[in-house]
Formats: sequence, C-alpha cells, structure tokens
Amino acid sequence: MPILIHDDTLDRTTDGRGHVSAHALGELRDLDAGSWFDPRFSREPIPTLDDALSLLEPTSARIFAELKGPASAGLVEGTADRLVRTGVTDRAVVISMDWEALERIRTGWPDLVVGFIAERADRMDAAFDHAASRKGDLVDPNHRLLRDRPDLAERARRAGVPMAVWTVDQVADARDMERLGVEALTTNQVSRILDLVGP
Repeated sequence: MPILIHDDTLDRTTDGRGHVSAHALGELRDLDAGSWFDPRFSREPIPTLDDALSLLEPTSARIFAELKGPASAGLVEGTADRLVRTGVTDRAVVISMDWEALERIRTGWPDLVVGFIAERADRMDAAFDHAASRKGDLVDPNHRLLRDRPDLAERARRAGVPMAVWTVDQVADARDMERLGVEALTTNQVSRILDLVGP
C-alpha cells in the first residue's frame, strides 16, 4: 500500500530510523510522524495514499501524486490502481523524476495524466518531448528554471504542453508563475499563497 512520506529514510520526519522500504506497513503506521513538525501533532501516523484520497474525495481538488524514484513496480501499480479505483482519474496527475515509471503509467493506465519533473535545465528539452507526445501530459520543473528562463513557458504555450512548478513559497514567485501561464504549483505555504494570489 503506498504511503505518503517525502524522504526515503524515516530519520528526519518520524521517530523511526532507517530506510522506509525496510519496514512493514504496520511498523510504519506505529511511528510518530507529527512531533517533528509541531508537538500538537504528536502521534500523528504516516498517512497512506488511501487516507489522503478519502479526505479529498468529497472535493474537486486536483491531485498530484508524486512517485519518489526510482519507483518500484509495486509503488507504480499501487498508486495507479488506487487513483483509478477511487474515481479521481479526471483530476489526478502522477508526477515523478523517474520517467520510466511514468511511461509504465502511460502504458498500464492510459487514462491517468502524467507530469515529467525536471530538476535541471538540461532535462527540459527531453521533458517537453515526452509531454508533447501525449495530449494532456505536463512538464513540472523547478520554478527557478522558469524564473531564469521565461522563454520555456512560452515554448510550453506554443506546444500546448501544460506546466506545473515546484516549490513556490514566496508570493512574488507565485505571481510570476501565474503571469507565465503556469497551471499549478507546489508550495509549503498553502494559506499564504492562496490568500494573496487566489485559488
């Protein structure tokens, strides 16, 4: 069952130790994943993808499910199956730096949109080529790439390739991305960005 955790190890965001993949689901669910952030969230468990989807199910929120790479076949299958089973394929995007995993999604679950994460400028050409080969798929670069190279946003517009960006925590950056035609952004400052930029 897919779980939601940023790192490949437990040390930074839980009271556990070692690689996430070395632990069974029951062991992971017993860990405290909240205290590192704030004592008010003490004993908050590591959420599963099912937990997150159950919270989002009554809303129309767009869902960006990131496969941390290299993504195992089980992670790819488990994520895709749950998105399809939950009935959110019309608003879900599976994103990853592991483009081979995204190609497996395209082949096995063609109704799911994928997003090619580009962390470096030298991957942007390939990301555009991949995304442009199937209508609806997108490119998801670090927002600094677009800030430094706004021509990339124009290229995406001309090619009809949607763009999302990560990680935008400053309002000025969010406004810049909005002006460049970015459709979605990842942020750690949700309330601030929504309040000042708008949904």
